[in-house]
Amino acid sequence: MSRRFVGFLPERSFMTRIDNTALAMVAAVAFCLFVVLFSLIPAGVEVKHGADSGSWLQPAYALLEHGGFVLLENPALPDYYRPPGMTLFGAAAMGIGSEPNPGKIVIAQLILLAASGYLLALCANHFLPGSGIWAMGLYLVNPNTVSTALLVQSETVFTFLILLCMTAFVFFQKNQSMIAAVLCGIALGAATLVRPTSQFLIFCLPLAFVIFSLIERQTLAFGAGNWKKSAVGGVVAAGLSGLMLLPWMAQVETVEGRYTLTTSEITNRYIWDQLIIVEAQKTGGGYQATGARLDAEVHNGITIQHCQQEPLLSQARIECFATLASIGWDKIWDHDLSHIAMSLTRSTAAFLFSGAAGNWHNLIGGADRVTNQDWMDADQTSSLSVLRNLFGGQNPIALAISAICIGFAVGLKLLYGFGCFVLARRGNWGAVMLLVAIPAYFIATTLFLGQSRYRMPAEPSFTIAAGIAAYYLVSVFRSRHA
Repeated sequence: MSRRFVGFLPERSFMTRIDNTALAMVAAVAFCLFVVLFSLIPAGVEVKHGADSGSWLQPAYALLEHGGFVLLENPALPDYYRPPGMTLFGAAAMGIGSEPNPGKIVIAQLILLAASGYLLALCANHFLPGSGIWAMGLYLVNPNTVSTALLVQSETVFTFLILLCMTAFVFFQKNQSMIAAVLCGIALGAATLVRPTSQFLIFCLPLAFVIFSLIERQTLAFGAGNWKKSAVGGVVAAGLSGLMLLPWMAQVETVEGRYTLTTSEITNRYIWDQLIIVEAQKTGGGYQATGARLDAEVHNGITIQHCQQEPLLSQARIECFATLASIGWDKIWDHDLSHIAMSLTRSTAAFLFSGAAGNWHNLIGGADRVTNQDWMDADQTSSLSVLRNLFGGQNPIALAISAICIGFAVGLKLLYGFGCFVLARRGNWGAVMLLVAIPAYFIATTLFLGQSRYRMPAEPSFTIAAGIAAYYLVSVFRSRHA
């Protein structure tokens, strides 16, 4: 390895202490930023423009009012449409004080965002001492992470738990502490009870613990370790995660007749949203028009409207949505590979580079029209037509917001790539593996639905490497001008 490349950088050491002065400065700036934004945003916007906010908020109100996971308007019927994690978080946040208010959820999410920044600083500082404060700063001014925390939706809570699992995973690799393995498992189990997207990571944990240990045993980052103990730690973490899911799966089984984290209705919605994207890019037209057409079509004698007309929780409704989900999945893969490849490519590009500008337009009202609606209405056969529909005729303020958000997303990915390069040159291949594998996993599970909100659990990985790159570049500059 080139000594000139890394010689002036400090050696790796687990969770190197963060400079208290720098930490206090970043925390103070973030606090002021959050207070100003929270004060400026009109009341109700966090619910009106939060992605699927009603499906997160209504169960929380029901839990507060009726003391269970039931329908708010009809507490005699259970509500298992969403897993319980966000419901519990929302109810706990709104339960503070006298009157339940969605604004309390936003405050709690901003606190979690700040806590996530600190965990990021610990991880980045371990991989390259001194870089943690840079990673924390980048995370707390990221247009995607901040705007998402200002809306009532589940991504901020989910991302915090994924990052907590990641931090515990890194901690285990240093000292082989079973406490860290237990924390890793609990955090991943809790994350999966917020959004089931992470459920497949549970099966990956044992192998990930072992592979990471074997890669890092020859490096300075984590020491030699014991791969057998790593295997045990991975099994413990995965086992705890799985056990945490069983009570909820048993509850869903009483309604669905099978052990699962989600109902057939929401599974069907996920699959048909994927189908809409592939179909729109094949036939032209916008997502909304394509969705309306597919919803109205008869598929094997049934329609989505027919399923929705069946009584709630009835076996006929459950079987109807389960059948439609299977039909939708088959229809996706009946498309030509060229259409599927194009959908995957565009989804990945949107996952990586969309800037969450739509969130900011909605939060502060800077756009002449609703950007998300423009995206839904645009002809999806041409990327240029989508961009024209999004940005054509917007006022300068809206265009400036979009440019800042997209510019930040693109710049962060450039720093991310360079940060991974720095880590590789320093021989920290385990860190590179971790920081590449997590975004790759969420790109894969997003499939065709790539957008900024689904990038949230990958933002910590992007930001850790970007913080390392920023610190490295500053160190180079200082060394040359010393």
